[in-house]
Amino acid sequence: MKHKHDSIIDISGVSSIRIHRNLSFEKYFSNYKRETDGVAKIATYSFNSQAINSFHKLMPFSTFYISDKHKSEAEKFIKRYPLYVVYIVKELHTKCIYFVKSQRALIGSENFYSANSSFEELNCEISIPTSSTNSFVNFAFDFSDANYLRAKYSDKDIAIYGKSKQHVEGKPYLPCHLEYEYWQHWGVHDNDDLGQINHYIYVILEYDLQGKRCYLSFDRHYQFCGEIDESAFNFLSRKFQLRKQNYSFLNKGLTLPDSAPLKDQFALYHPIAQNNNPTYSYYID
Repeated sequence: MKHKHDSIIDISGVSSIRIHRNLSFEKYFSNYKRETDGVAKIATYSFNSQAINSFHKLMPFSTFYISDKHKSEAEKFIKRYPLYVVYIVKELHTKCIYFVKSQRALIGSENFYSANSSFEELNCEISIPTSSTNSFVNFAFDFSDANYLRAKYSDKDIAIYGKSKQHVEGKPYLPCHLEYEYWQHWGVHDNDDLGQINHYIYVILEYDLQGKRCYLSFDRHYQFCGEIDESAFNFLSRKFQLRKQNYSFLNKGLTLPDSAPLKDQFALYHPIAQNNNPTYSYYID
């Protein structure tokens, strides 16, 4: 269903427009810098979770709007990078990228399928004036049928570190924990003199949604690792000693103060963490 927006937005004060022909999104994202470009907002009707090697460089909580035709690829993507926000949009046929801090917008028909498109395509890059940024974002990314994607890990997704990982031997981990470059770009905890940091599931928060239990997993630095289903929780309960607590380190997103640490801000987006306080915490000893 189309959104009943005005069909035109006028943006005044644009100093220049850059036209790209047959632009590779791989090349475009390779020039992205967190410090100057900030959070990214991306709408696309074509998507491949392996298409762009630079995905891991994007700021946490960058937002993707992906066509429902590529939901399976979107699920693979969010399982690799749990701190991005993904919405599935029916009938989506938009191609738009916007970097919030640098206010750069790229609008065009380039595909996410490959580094080099096999089609002849044009993209228009515009620097959005500060006076028009809010109206542009609302116009370009306010979709009436956007649904937050909850991709859950099952028991089959959980692995256990072996003897070759001395500091984390016996700890459970998820596929996202193998995305080392992603985690290294995320926080100072992932860079030290000991070499590569290996992440693992450290604590699970349980939520009670009208009698239905839901579980969110976190690593040793309380960074969100993804939602796990009941089979995964039961597997961890059988395999490990879970230390149960009534107290949780995380309040629901709707009550988070402006001073909340960046790691907690996923709760501003995740529909479970946004609207609910956890019932229990389970620490894996």
